[in-house]
Amino acid sequence: MTKQYKVLVNTGKAENNKALDVQQFAGDKGQPVRIKAQAGAKYQLQEAGTAKPVGPDYIKVKRVGKNLHILFEDEIEASLIIEDYYEVMPEGYNGVIGQAENGSFYEYIPEDPREAGLIPELAEGGRAVNVALGGAEVIPVGAALGVLAFNPLLAALGLVGAAGAAALAANQGDEATSPNQSPTGVKTALSIEPIAGDNILTASEQGATTYTVKGKVTGQYTAGDGVELALNGKTYAAVVAADGSFSVPVSMADLKADPDTKIEASIKGTGGDTATAAQDYTLESGNTPTQTALSINPVTPDNLLSAAENTGSMAITGKVTGQYASGDIVTLTVNGRTFSGAAAADGTYSINVPAADLAADSDTLIEATVTGTGGTQASALQDYALESSNTDGTDTIEGGDENDTINGGNGN
Repeated sequence: MTKQYKVLVNTGKAENNKALDVQQFAGDKGQPVRIKAQAGAKYQLQEAGTAKPVGPDYIKVKRVGKNLHILFEDEIEASLIIEDYYEVMPEGYNGVIGQAENGSFYEYIPEDPREAGLIPELAEGGRAVNVALGGAEVIPVGAALGVLAFNPLLAALGLVGAAGAAALAANQGDEATSPNQSPTGVKTALSIEPIAGDNILTASEQGATTYTVKGKVTGQYTAGDGVELALNGKTYAAVVAADGSFSVPVSMADLKADPDTKIEASIKGTGGDTATAAQDYTLESGNTPTQTALSINPVTPDNLLSAAENTGSMAITGKVTGQYASGDIVTLTVNGRTFSGAAAADGTYSINVPAADLAADSDTLIEATVTGTGGTQASALQDYALESSNTDGTDTIEGGDENDTINGGNGN
C-alpha cells in the first residue's frame, strides 16, 4: 500500500509556513515535490494517517548538485527535493527533523554515525545514505506551524482554496505571531547556556556526533527572529521561539576544531537592537577534569537591569567547574572596582555588587577570574542590558548582552 507523507516547512515566520503532501513513489514516477530552500528553515517530515503526527523512522538522503533529495521507504528516486539546500543553508546546518512517539523532535542522522553521512556533509554525487530519526533533540523553530495541506500542482497554479487558507489562519494562533510584550524602545538581550552544563566537554561527551546549543533572547524580540552562531568558521542558524528560547544542533567536530573553543552568537531583535553573546568551553582529553572553568549567570533572570532593580546591591552568581576546591576565590571587576567571594563546595558563588556600580559601568560588562586549586586559571565575562526610565514613563535599555565564559588553557 502506498504511503502518504507530509513535509511541514517552518521558516519561523507564520505567514511563510506551509505543509505539503508527498506521495510515496512519486519520485519514481518523475513527479517529486519540489521546495525552494530557505535559510534557517526546518523541514518536519510526517507520516500521514497515523494517530500521532510522527515522522518516518528512516529515510534516505543524498546530495544532487545544490539540492537535497529525500527518499522514503522502498523508493528508488526522491519524492521530495529541497532545491538549493546546499547553497542557502548555513554550513553545518541540519534542517530535516521529525517528531518521535514521545512527542519530542529530533534530527535525522546516519545509522552509521560518520560525519560524511550527516545531511550537511553529504558529498555531491554520492550514494543515498540511510538516516534515522533520533539525533539531537530540537524544537520546531519559530512560530507554530500551520496545518495547511495543499496539492503542489494547485499551489504552483495559485489555486490554493480559501478553506485551506482559513485552516492555516485558524491554527497559527495569536501567540505565534505576537511579539514579546516589552515596552516600546526596549532593546534586545541574548545569552547562551553553558556548554554541556559546565562548559567542559569530556572525552565521552566528545564522542557524540552533534551537540545542541541552547540559549535565550530577552527584551524586545518576536517569535521567528533569527539567531546566528559562529563556530569553527561556520555559521549555524537558529530561530527564536515564542518564549525567547532557541536551540540549534552543531557538529561536535566543529566544537573540537574551533581554534578558541568559543561559540559566538548575534541577533537583531525585531523592534529591538542587535545583541551578541559568546560562550567559551574547555575540551578534556579524558573524563576527569584537569582544567578549571568559570561562568557567570545573567545579572537578572532576563539579563535586563531595570530602574526598579537598580537599587542597593545585586547578588552576582555563577559557578566554578572542573578542577577547583571549596574556598577558591572568585574576583569580579565592575566599574573599575573589584569584588570577591568564595566558591562553595558545589562550585557555586554569590557576590554582592552595588547596583550603582552596575549602572555606572561604561561597557555594562562584568569580568571574573578564578584560579582553580590544582587546576588552571579561568576567566568569564557577562554583559547585561541597563534599563532606564524616560520622561514619558516607558523604559529603554542601554547596552547589549554578551555572555562570554573563558576557560583556562585557551589563552583568552
